[in-house]
Amino acid sequence: PGATFTISETVLEAITGNIILQADETITIADLSDDELTFAPGLGSITFTAGQSFTMNTGDTLRTQGRSLRITAGEIITGAIDTTGLSGTIGAAATGGANGGSAGSGDSGTSPGLFNNGANGGNGANGAAATVVGTAATAGVNGGRAGDILLSATQGTVQTGDLRADGGAGGRGGAGGTGGTGGNGGQGGNGGNVGSASAFNAGSGGAGGAGGPGATGGTAGAGGVGGAGGQIQITAVSGVSLGDVSAIGGAGGQGGAGGQGGAGGQGGTGGTGGAPDPVGIGSAGSGGAGGGGGSGGSGGLAGEGGDGGLGGTVTVTTRFGDITTEAIQVNGGAGGTGGAAGSGGTGGNGSNGGDGSSTAVGGAGDPGFGGNGGAGGSGGQGGAANRGGNANNSGTIALSTDFGNITTATLSTVGGSGGAGGAGGMAGTPGNGGNGGNGGNSNLIQGGAGGGAGGAGGNGGRGSQGGTGGMGGLGGNLTLSAPIGFIEASQLLGSVGTAGSAGVARTPNPAVGTAGTSGANGGDAFFIVKVQSGGAGGAGGAGGVVTAADSGAAGSLGSPGSLNGDLNLAGTLRSSTMLDLSNYNQVNLRGNTILSTDTFVLGSTPIQ
Repeated sequence: PGATFTISETVLEAITGNIILQADETITIADLSDDELTFAPGLGSITFTAGQSFTMNTGDTLRTQGRSLRITAGEIITGAIDTTGLSGTIGAAATGGANGGSAGSGDSGTSPGLFNNGANGGNGANGAAATVVGTAATAGVNGGRAGDILLSATQGTVQTGDLRADGGAGGRGGAGGTGGTGGNGGQGGNGGNVGSASAFNAGSGGAGGAGGPGATGGTAGAGGVGGAGGQIQITAVSGVSLGDVSAIGGAGGQGGAGGQGGAGGQGGTGGTGGAPDPVGIGSAGSGGAGGGGGSGGSGGLAGEGGDGGLGGTVTVTTRFGDITTEAIQVNGGAGGTGGAAGSGGTGGNGSNGGDGSSTAVGGAGDPGFGGNGGAGGSGGQGGAANRGGNANNSGTIALSTDFGNITTATLSTVGGSGGAGGAGGMAGTPGNGGNGGNGGNSNLIQGGAGGGAGGAGGNGGRGSQGGTGGMGGLGGNLTLSAPIGFIEASQLLGSVGTAGSAGVARTPNPAVGTAGTSGANGGDAFFIVKVQSGGAGGAGGAGGVVTAADSGAAGSLGSPGSLNGDLNLAGTLRSSTMLDLSNYNQVNLRGNTILSTDTFVLGSTPIQ
């Protein structure tokens, strides 16, 4: 007794364990140069106990980063107090998938011996399919629960600035990895040439290999759950005066975005037809068909939104004197928005057909036809969206004075709002068709061969469905008791939380792959009299097709909370303008209760 001890701000701020400071008379926090006493995050609680008074500069703030704070003294005067929980961190994003390997080319055909045909070129191998993801995405970290604020004045009043004990927000889910790109198809081998007049026909070019399909995008991580609001409990003997008071549940984290689908591989080019002997009777080789493009991978599944945290509680009690506060909120935490789904991958382009070989002027065989172009790959389907997080319920508010009045601003015990459903994934762009190969040119007698048909363009990707909205939370109870005084509040809110909105659906990709052009025709026969015209070129392939059936459905609307809070009253509840009690489940009157206002709105709320 009689001694004075001084502890520096830096020493207090660095302690992560329990802090207990006791004084027989007074505890005074001097004016802080940075206006804050910010304790390190930790598991330990913080307790100040003084026999007479606890005081600090009303412009300063005590910030505990989620740790609970208890102050007990004869009289308490503080600035702002903030025990809000720590926010969750973002989940780790997934790495992209591995690309499919490109395929090898086909071998060229060998030249023939006597009285034999040239060998056809080998077909190119198909490109390898890609893999989905390298590593999985992780969920967002949950928000931390708020610390409690417990203030007890054993002889006099409690006077504070703003009090905040909100739950920490959940972290956003990690994004899904991009699907790997499909491998490119191998090139077709060239047909075998004829080097002797005694040999027969030259070999045809081999077909190009198809491009490998792109892989599906990776699944995203879910949003973290919001932390619960803390408990704020104020007790005094002769009155309480508070600033704004908040113990709201933390919002759920947004779901991660689904990974984009991998692009389809490109088709391999068709091989060129083999050349005939300049003066022989054998025919020239036709070009090989171009390989089709690989289809784009589907978009990845989005992460679901995290659920909101439970609202905290606020209890203020005094034996004598008035209770005066600004707004008090203990609303439930809102659900996180569902993640956006991944877009479909782009379809690979079809490759060109190989050219047919020409016959020489002195030869008697037929020229080779051009190979058909490969079809473009279809765009990938958009990924599936995920649901919005469910909201949580409101906490409760109770203000009570035995011999005094209650004057306050808005008192809100509203359930949290459900999270919006995620948007569906965008549909992938289609690949273009390959061009047809050119037909071989003529000789003296025969007309030239026709060019190959162009490949069809790929189809646009399908749209995907939107996510379902989250569920709203329940309203909380409000108790106001001033049995021999009056109660005056600017607004009373105790309704349920609203439903989460439906996620946006995606329409199919309206783009169509460009059709390949037809190959050029071989020339007319070159003779004194034209015997035969060049062959007709193949038609260009059709563009891709998109129909209304490829649209994704809209997500469903979430449901609202099912029950409003109750209003418990004792004393004279008055308002100079309007008392609206229609957003409560029921009003319970305790003892002699009077409702006094110019306009009274009750709706269907029962009073008992």
